[in-house]
Amino acid sequence: MAYHEEWAAIEARLKSIQPVQPAVDYIRDGVVNLELWRRQQIRPLFIGKEAYGKNGWSIANELANRPSDFCRKSPRSWRKTSYISYALQNRIVNYSEIYPIRNSQKVAEALRTIAFINVGKIAGGKVTPGPRLAELYRQNRTLLHEQIALCQPNIIIGWNTLSYFEKDSDFLKKIGLPSGPRQSLGSVDYWFAGSKLFIDTYHPASFKIKQQQYVGDILQVVKINQNALNLDLPTGNL
Repeated sequence: MAYHEEWAAIEARLKSIQPVQPAVDYIRDGVVNLELWRRQQIRPLFIGKEAYGKNGWSIANELANRPSDFCRKSPRSWRKTSYISYALQNRIVNYSEIYPIRNSQKVAEALRTIAFINVGKIAGGKVTPGPRLAELYRQNRTLLHEQIALCQPNIIIGWNTLSYFEKDSDFLKKIGLPSGPRQSLGSVDYWFAGSKLFIDTYHPASFKIKQQQYVGDILQVVKINQNALNLDLPTGNL
């Protein structure tokens, strides 16, 4: 079964367990541009909490077709993500070497090189309280695990979401046990599991950290661990 078919099958099962119906309310996510993803040695998957705003749309499609609009409408979240994405696909350059997004469309267009999933699959509010996120994870967890495995990322960046996956023995059995302890660098924690680099950090919309440090800390963690990354291209039907 090819990626799009397998992803659609997982989504159908996710739709069936959502508490809000009809299924048109479901917000799609996943690999933004499959052809680019298949050719990338570095494949970053970002894990958010839940989408804000309208129901029944596709984050993956919007990022593929209108990445600049995303950066303008949500600069604290998607502008930072585009800077990270651009650097990862350009020799992990330092933050200071990235063109200001207003001067280069290529920075925004780097959002096409990512995969993105939310823990929650229908529209939520501006803030996701901890108890709600925990319940969303419990509801969707096994299918989230399947989505991650299907994408075959080698870097997983959580927007304050990875603690649920890290403590889930079923996820670790599917992905691989941690190969070392959790470590810290600046504003992020990180560890390896199943030959994947996990980076746990603030949601990019947080006011607790400035853009330069947020992007710079993530890039620094990738840079010091790049020799341990499995850079093999995706296998199977992906």
